[in-house]
Amino acid sequence: MKNNNIIALALLWSTALCATSPLDFLRPYDVNLKPSHWDEQKLQFSSMALYGVTTHAYNGNAENVSPLRYLHAKQDAIGMLKGFIQGTTQNAVLESLLGPNEDGILGQFTVTGDFRITHSFLWGARYNFENNFWVGVFLPAYNARLKNVAWTNLTQNITPEDALVRTNITDSFHENVAALGQGLNLKDWEKTGLGDLSVIGGWSGKFIQYKPWLKRVDTTIKAGFTFPTGEKKDEDKIMSVAFGNDGTVGIVVGAGLDMNLKHWCDAGVEVEFMHTFNNTRERRIKTHSQQTELLLLKKTAVNVDHGFMQKFNLYVEPQIFKGFSVRLAYQHIKQGGSTLYVVSNDYSSTTANTAESIKEWTTHNVILQAKYDRATEENNKYKPQLNVYYNRPFNGRRSVQTGSLGCGITFNF
Repeated sequence: MKNNNIIALALLWSTALCATSPLDFLRPYDVNLKPSHWDEQKLQFSSMALYGVTTHAYNGNAENVSPLRYLHAKQDAIGMLKGFIQGTTQNAVLESLLGPNEDGILGQFTVTGDFRITHSFLWGARYNFENNFWVGVFLPAYNARLKNVAWTNLTQNITPEDALVRTNITDSFHENVAALGQGLNLKDWEKTGLGDLSVIGGWSGKFIQYKPWLKRVDTTIKAGFTFPTGEKKDEDKIMSVAFGNDGTVGIVVGAGLDMNLKHWCDAGVEVEFMHTFNNTRERRIKTHSQQTELLLLKKTAVNVDHGFMQKFNLYVEPQIFKGFSVRLAYQHIKQGGSTLYVVSNDYSSTTANTAESIKEWTTHNVILQAKYDRATEENNKYKPQLNVYYNRPFNGRRSVQTGSLGCGITFNF
């Protein structure tokens, strides 16, 4: 049996997977989802469904925090008005506050809420050519939601400054933010949609070894593209995420080395990288360095030079009995910082690039997977492969990660 690697990329990643978002979306080309491949199997159809069971958020200091606080512990309702020029409504409201004494409480909010990638679905088809070449097409879909959002006003009601801030900003906070922030919505939301389409091809080689422990070495190289079919980030909703690369194309490359030990245990390492092309669209930006990123009032055309994404995967997979194996994997994703170029000359790219959300982010996950392949060397067509999958985030920086549980099936022809 050939253990060909199915697809790979470097998430979110982005975003993230999924590449540009600091989330651990289930990526359709994830190496841990590869189906086994027997010599006579040419066409493979796979599907998988995952349910998000927990959410883990980590700030820039790698501290476990509430999801709505992974960038800032508090949100600044006075800071959101800064950086606007004379004559704007935002500047007029700021000047009406008579130079408030910003003591860490005045105009500040704490925010809580439940953010989760509730469901992930994958569909994929892979064709295996002669000479160990293959090509695959993969399409994911996601459901994400933010609910139970609560803004707690820390502003007291003692001094005249307190009264002005309450009257002009915080007492009707949601309505004021919507009016001043081009429709910015601070409440719950939910969305369902497709992710980015991926077309990946590669070559896998199998090399028999005659060592006491090492019996086979498989090598894989792969390359391809992701296309922007996914839902884009909604700039008018807080904590909104893109279901892909936010409207741009990505290039995926990767390589892997797998070893079979004593015919009963596989182990391997995968490295994957993704470059995402620049794109320009309307985005929210900081107009002052003191602003916090759930309260960005200005929306304008911005070109983004996305950070380079890297993904590393290590695994060991013993065979418990014929056809049944259990995989334990460690996966690390790192995306470098992005750079913003504001198209308008009215706003500063330097100030926009003080945003915490565009800095480097990382994720760490442990993955446990049970796999069963009904195919045999004598009868390997039409036999399904089944798997059960659990993903547990345990560390990271500037990222929001979903612990998930799911199952999948592959049909071979």
